[in-house]
Amino acid sequence: MGRGPTRSAGQPRLSPHGLRPNPPQRATRIEHLAAHGTDPGFDGDEEATSSAEPLDDAASRDPSNPRELTIRSLLEHWGVERRTAAVISMIKSDLASNGLTTRPAFTEGALSDIVALVPLGTEPGGVTVTGAAEDIENVTEPEPMSRRLGSLPARLVYVPSSVDPTYVKTLMLQHQFSQVAVIDEDGPYHGAVTWESIGQVHIASDDPTLAKATVSALVVDHDALLLDQIDAIYDRGFIFVRDQDRVRVTGILTASDLTRQFGTLARPFILIEEAENRLRRAADEHFELEDLKGSVANHQKSRVKDASDLTFGNYVFLLRDPDRWRKLGWRLDRSQVIDLLERVRNVRNDLMHFATDPLSEEQFAAVTGLLQLLRTAEPNP
Repeated sequence: MGRGPTRSAGQPRLSPHGLRPNPPQRATRIEHLAAHGTDPGFDGDEEATSSAEPLDDAASRDPSNPRELTIRSLLEHWGVERRTAAVISMIKSDLASNGLTTRPAFTEGALSDIVALVPLGTEPGGVTVTGAAEDIENVTEPEPMSRRLGSLPARLVYVPSSVDPTYVKTLMLQHQFSQVAVIDEDGPYHGAVTWESIGQVHIASDDPTLAKATVSALVVDHDALLLDQIDAIYDRGFIFVRDQDRVRVTGILTASDLTRQFGTLARPFILIEEAENRLRRAADEHFELEDLKGSVANHQKSRVKDASDLTFGNYVFLLRDPDRWRKLGWRLDRSQVIDLLERVRNVRNDLMHFATDPLSEEQFAAVTGLLQLLRTAEPNP
């Protein structure tokens, strides 16, 4: 696939929205302060305060010097970690109320990407925005609910048309790429070089040049629906993605990306489903019907016939009772299990909402931790 590290001199370039260096952590800042007497601050990722702080700061700045921060930091200022529909709507509303938007759109790209908080209707330098300013976030329209290509990390590594095939083959072997884009420094896009095209030109030509090995490739706009492109990605192996300006080719999506994305999205659902099944089986085996009814509100008791009628939140309430806990016979610390159940309940609720971003490491650790406890306490498959 066509992803890789940022370049040094003579290496292929990343797109303008390519990988950025990791920001210094708090320990690094403290070390720098002790050694040099100055605080280097946060590079992109910053200490989150509240949404009012970045909004006030951005509104007070000259448009030529906008407030910049990572999308992750932007979300943290609102006290959230994932771009669900409700979160996006809230942040857009707050930005618009303060006469602000982001460039590029905070609704697309990776959490580590950097955005600028800029005034609505202006570019840096005070130039009025025209219809060509495609990378400005539209904070006045609702966020589409369908998953689009721009919502997926799809950074592109490319080579200029002037390099020789040996350079490209070495690059592809080094980074285990199946293809790279051919884009000149001044912008023209030529196509792609793949292992198949390299093999064909070596067989068919005594003079295998990069131009002969360059083949056409499907290029799709960043706001195209992901589901509409799945067949093309699997048939071709990859597609290129145009930037928000609808001119530059800055992204790539491969079949392996789709497989990885499916795993990222589906795995939490599968793990939580197993956890619920194990909880349900344990509840049916160890509790009387009256115990199960005792975990729901009075007006819902009549609908409870067995553990399958309980919600995840009901299990939290059910096991909080010390007498019921003893009926399980689990040799586990009740408080830790209840804490994990509550955290996974929140994760489950979060998963029910459309979101651009995967679960955080802490959320995923809660799911896997609970499931490990349940598999140990209830070992039957």
